[in-house]
Amino acid sequence: MNTFLFTDISFWGFFAFVLLGLSFFYNRLPIRNGFLFLCSAVFYFLIGGLSVLLILLFSIIINYLCGLIRHWFSVTLAITINILVYTIFLIQEFPQTALGSALPLLSVLPFGISFYTFSAISYNVDVYKRRIKPVRNFIDFGLYLSFFPTAAAGPVLRATDFIPQLHKYYQVTSREFSIALYSILGGLVKIAVADFIALNFNLENWLAIYGSAIRIYCIFSGYTGVAVGIAMLLGFKIPVNFNSPYKAASLTDFCNRWYISFFTWLRDYVYIPLGGKQRSTRNEQQGAGSNFLIRFAGLLITFHFICFMWIILRADTFDKAVLTIQQFFTPTWRMVTLAEIKDNVAALSLIAAMLIIHLLPVRAKDFCREIFYSLPIVVKFLAALAVAAVVYFLV
Repeated sequence: MNTFLFTDISFWGFFAFVLLGLSFFYNRLPIRNGFLFLCSAVFYFLIGGLSVLLILLFSIIINYLCGLIRHWFSVTLAITINILVYTIFLIQEFPQTALGSALPLLSVLPFGISFYTFSAISYNVDVYKRRIKPVRNFIDFGLYLSFFPTAAAGPVLRATDFIPQLHKYYQVTSREFSIALYSILGGLVKIAVADFIALNFNLENWLAIYGSAIRIYCIFSGYTGVAVGIAMLLGFKIPVNFNSPYKAASLTDFCNRWYISFFTWLRDYVYIPLGGKQRSTRNEQQGAGSNFLIRFAGLLITFHFICFMWIILRADTFDKAVLTIQQFFTPTWRMVTLAEIKDNVAALSLIAAMLIIHLLPVRAKDFCREIFYSLPIVVKFLAALAVAAVVYFLV
């Protein structure tokens, strides 16, 4: 699998070609949708080759046909096939990883299969429950499952949100353009920071745990941030996937902030159908915020619990993960020397900066966004060039 992704100049050449083609027939809906479907198919081919594209097309055909039938048997068949295909690829390296170590597993999965599988299951369930009508146009349905901005890291698309946009004419206001550009630039900076930390952070003590947590967040939040921005430039609105997850004061709060589209998918299509009850997130957050000390303690406990979970998911073996966690609570675990800090000062500075930005109040972040939105287009262009230079330097 090649590196034809958001930090690669070849991707932006591809995206420029897509925008150029879109400019010729952006308001001719059938041609526009067909063009974007073709571009998405080409994107999958460039990323993973013919095998990845064929698996995607198989999923599109099966779920398209099952959705047209709209029967309990067809939805059951669709769910079974989707889970079966996904599981076959998922278990390929399961014995070689600790607790199914998340990152190695993702590396053997066909590109994008997690996201279009979840989207396909939700589509068939929604059709069966009559939340949405079956999509009779194969091209439209193909674009829904293959929409290339979401292929790398999501978010998980819902047919109820995305399909209606296929029938709306292209419109991007100046404010929406600014929002999209801000999301893209912010996402690229996060991806670049994550890559820089991976290559230049060599500490093996408690600071490494925090650095790893920031890196993981920057990777996923960065990719989905870019996806939201380029989708908006194409005329589509897709859900924001992260909401300062390390500010969560409980595990439930964390799930409401981390990979939001996936956890809401689990809630709506797994947890509630199996008998779970929908909880009021708003009341829980208000209750947590009523006492600052309680919320601060909850934030620290939740953050460190998540950090330990990242250790378990990323460790080569379970024993190694347990050993790393035990060392965290050992007073004799060696402290950081001045020489080590000097050798890692750039990475430590970026980690600290990203954590501070992450913990900023919502009002402060909104204020910064509004300032960017109000800037002249020339200044925004210069900001884009500056981010490109930062990405080039850090990656």
